[in-house]
Amino acid sequence: MSQQKLSDNELQRLYTLNFGRTFVVFLLFHKYPLLFEELGLTGGQRGSIFSIVPLASIIATFWLGVLSDRVDARYVASLGLLMVAGFMVGVANTTAYLGFLFLFAISGIANQAFTIGTNAYFFKGVGRDDNKTDTISRFGASSSFGIAAAFLAGPLLVKSIGLKTALYVGAFVALCFVPLLFSLRPAKAKSQSLGGYFSLIRQKRVFLFMLMIFLFAFHWGTEVTCYTPFLVHNLKIAEHNLGMFMGPPLLMLGMSTLFFGKLGKEKIGPLTTLAAAFLLSGAGAIGMVTSSSVKVAFVWRLVHEAGDGAYFLFMLAGIHRLFSEERAGGCAGLVWLTAMLSSAISSSIAAPLGAKYGYALPQAGAGILALISILGIPLLREDCKEGKEPIHP
Repeated sequence: MSQQKLSDNELQRLYTLNFGRTFVVFLLFHKYPLLFEELGLTGGQRGSIFSIVPLASIIATFWLGVLSDRVDARYVASLGLLMVAGFMVGVANTTAYLGFLFLFAISGIANQAFTIGTNAYFFKGVGRDDNKTDTISRFGASSSFGIAAAFLAGPLLVKSIGLKTALYVGAFVALCFVPLLFSLRPAKAKSQSLGGYFSLIRQKRVFLFMLMIFLFAFHWGTEVTCYTPFLVHNLKIAEHNLGMFMGPPLLMLGMSTLFFGKLGKEKIGPLTTLAAAFLLSGAGAIGMVTSSSVKVAFVWRLVHEAGDGAYFLFMLAGIHRLFSEERAGGCAGLVWLTAMLSSAISSSIAAPLGAKYGYALPQAGAGILALISILGIPLLREDCKEGKEPIHP
């Protein structure tokens, strides 16, 4: 039995929660690479700290998804909020490498717990009675706008009250979203066999979809380790001005998701959306890191984020298209696991490369990979034909 379809009011609350999650998680995102530099951590240590985030996610993501199918998904999401708050309090009270390693592992699990919990809740309740591309795009865009707000507010918050106090503020904000989460109706839950999830991966439609997710997400790791240092060291942007460069392009990320969602409902298919994602994201990454002008780099960053917005729609719509409501949590977990594995690999490569050869090189390499990946899109043509039913084990 499927979950009762979410009302417009419930969808609005879910969008607000999605906004709040990314706002809290990314509020001080810009500061962590710079903090580690200030504390004298080596390139290898920084790389291990940032790569532990997706590695911890890899370990936990699928199981969090299965848990979101077996119990009320709100409990999984609330666990994520509590862990995010604990992470921020912990970072405010440590300066040791091993302490950061532990805390960033916790943050990887925390972010995925909330992401998978809310994804499962959304996909179980959004329904399949008509084309949901527009609704899915609003769900995806809400998280993008949260990131944009975080990057605009974070640097100013640190400048005005200091990093330690800002971390406590972030922890408090995370806790404030827990009551809103439980204002939603309980999610339907039913135990599913583990073998059913793994049998899905062996099906061609799912494997090819996961391959595209892996290729696109590869650039995430280069951004985590190299984006902020590139802006500071290469473009000479003052730390307190980083939000003005990083925030507005993330508004483009959200607007692009909405734009392609509208097109997807009326005019274009998922393969065109994915092609646009690879092209814009790859070209934008290369253009930004090869520019010496802040203004030109900013324009290229807008192009890059437009591509990322198209990708987020492709990923979320793909989860909705491919997988049944009963296994929405575990299957979303498999998709995010694939993305986190890709990010972990690229983080471990990009951090030492950036420290030794400059922070532009890893980002340019990831951009080239995105452009090359366009060649693989025709492989998905069969999956994306209209009328395809969700896959069952």
